[in-house]
Amino acid sequence: MALRRRHRSVDLDPSRRNTVVPVVTYEYDFGGQRYTGSRLAIFERGFQFRSSAEAAASRFSIGQRVNVFVNPAAPAEAVLRPGPQTGAAVGFQLAGAVLAASGLWLLAAAISSL
Repeated sequence: MALRRRHRSVDLDPSRRNTVVPVVTYEYDFGGQRYTGSRLAIFERGFQFRSSAEAAASRFSIGQRVNVFVNPAAPAEAVLRPGPQTGAAVGFQLAGAVLAASGLWLLAAAISSL
């Protein structure tokens, strides 16, 4: 699916203190209808520094054609980068490792008390 980028900027994220997010507004067609989207990823990442958010937004130039990933059950939901971002994926893996280690420790403690 092709995308025509209309707007690029950065803005403060009111839900997270002192966090700046890249803002990219784009249009896409799906099922014969035109939609406007602004999400870059499913798990959007905020940045501490404005320059980092600007760098993330600058990956998409106005007029650039790229793939848009659309939720077919809700076509108004779309992103430019599907799946978790690297930071989120690493965080989920670390959390899983900590939970697994905790579970093994509890199991070992339960077995040794028998």
